[in-house]
Amino acid sequence: MKRDIFDLMDGYREERLDLEGTTPFSARRIRTRTMSMLKEKENRGRAQRRSRLLRGVLVAAVVGTLCCATAFAVIRSLREIARADMGVSVTEPVPEWSEYETTGGATGESETRAELTAALCAGERVYAYLEAGPVPADVAAALAENAAEYEWWPSEITLSACSILLEQMGYDQETQTTLVKASLRSQELEEVQEVGFTLQLRKDGRTEQTYGAVVIPITEGQTISCEVDVPVVNTTADLAANLHPEDIPLLSDYEMEGHLTRLSIAVRQLEVVLEAPDATEWLAASGAGQIQGNSRGLPPEIQEGFLRSLYLKSWSVGVNEALEGMTLQLRDGTSVAVADLPVDGSASWSAAENTSALMYDGTQRYQLVLSQALDLSTIRSVTVGGVEYTFAVVEESGG
Repeated sequence: MKRDIFDLMDGYREERLDLEGTTPFSARRIRTRTMSMLKEKENRGRAQRRSRLLRGVLVAAVVGTLCCATAFAVIRSLREIARADMGVSVTEPVPEWSEYETTGGATGESETRAELTAALCAGERVYAYLEAGPVPADVAAALAENAAEYEWWPSEITLSACSILLEQMGYDQETQTTLVKASLRSQELEEVQEVGFTLQLRKDGRTEQTYGAVVIPITEGQTISCEVDVPVVNTTADLAANLHPEDIPLLSDYEMEGHLTRLSIAVRQLEVVLEAPDATEWLAASGAGQIQGNSRGLPPEIQEGFLRSLYLKSWSVGVNEALEGMTLQLRDGTSVAVADLPVDGSASWSAAENTSALMYDGTQRYQLVLSQALDLSTIRSVTVGGVEYTFAVVEESGG
């Protein structure tokens, strides 16, 4: 079962026209079908360009099949499943990707084990793949189906505050070994050299089996950055889009402008920095300060957080509009639309977590999280709003 834990303190047959002789199709029909073929050709071209950026991506259908309960035939090794999921190859892996030796789980082995097989560190995020066993086939099937009674659980995490998601990615029936993916996010990752937790299997909320402690080394990663100047407009309509109808009459008719000043790309994340009017000015101009969160059943003490959420979400509308149509120019002369990159969850830019301290001076970070790794060495520049910006800064991040 997937479990997201926040602030853990404890632990598409191609059709072709025969142009010889007569055709039963009208001129309009021919035009329509021809345009359809051209569009498909364009889409294939986009996919080829994108593959240069997403290095070594394996067939997605294989990954999808292996994530299902019916995928007990070992089509690929667990390590290959991990590579396919992250979009890396063994011949040309991205620098942030690390693989580790495991015992492999000999057939018949009864002692429980949890071993790190691969990991990718990306600033505030780390993605780790663990081999755990032995896991009975029926239990693995239930986990693959996200059955309610079983779930993977992390305990004794060595970070004081983090978000973590555990999900089963594959299973080797011969050795009764399952592949568990841990997606972890914490600002503390940039300050530590490793993070550890104990992997547990729970049934109906109680610990069924403990598979042991896992330590994930936090390695350095790269970030490419450039200064940009992209205007972002925030209006009454942007704020109203995040409100209940009864709150809208409280708003003032306003329009404010901010600017995106910096764009950064990490191996699995794009980020922009927005410089905008501070919260005090925004509240006064928008009338949002009159909206009471407690009218929605929220405790009075979280009113400040409620208004901060409105502030970030309203500016998010303008940020997404400003970044629409953004493309990455690659060093081989081709380009890739950011909208064509595989994303993790929402396809929109959203405010980074833990920005409360930055809210009042008008500086916010908005991020687009990807579902597979980018090869930063292939990217030359970015075009936003018709303006091309060249990446000139390479920064190291991680432990």
